[in-house]
Amino acid sequence: MDTKAILERILEDQNLTVRDLANLLGYSESKLYCIKQGKTKTFSKELLELISNRFPNYSRVWLMTGMGDIVVTNPSAPVFNNHGDNVQNEQNVISKDFIELIKSTIAQTDRAMAQTDKVIAILQSAVESLKKQ
Repeated sequence: MDTKAILERILEDQNLTVRDLANLLGYSESKLYCIKQGKTKTFSKELLELISNRFPNYSRVWLMTGMGDIVVTNPSAPVFNNHGDNVQNEQNVISKDFIELIKSTIAQTDRAMAQTDKVIAILQSAVESLKKQ
């Protein structure tokens, strides 16, 4: 789900217009329209914070990526990193879901790189064989 779709979902869920949301958040209506029209592709950090503070039930992972659960069941619960440390503060909120998403992406990248390395080795071997002919 892209940022435009995320914004449209919030507007629909909250039964708001772009103007209403801008007024609620104290944010630029024109900047919200740029997102709604697809001209702006990501939420600014400021807008992400405003939405998260005004609507704490929306998952930050979903707001940032469009992936995962849309709604968190307990928005006031502490957020922990994979070491069990509470990492929730005003500047930094990292959810377990987001950490798992990152781990999964890294694992997929590692597998793709391993496959690429195998293909390169096969091609190098083929080149060497052709050179000998």
